[in-house]
Amino acid sequence: MKLTVKTDRNTLYLSADGNYQEQALHSFPLSACHFGLGHDAGSG
Repeated sequence: MKLTVKTDRNTLYLSADGNYQEQALHSFPLSACHFGLGHDAGSG
């Protein structure tokens, strides 16, 4: 499952791997809100 997030700088590809999501969470607050639920559950 791949999600494409278009930003004013570049197009970031979010993968279910977790690494990409983690980077996105720190870089994009909006993405953090969206993926926060799944990421939080998987993280801890």
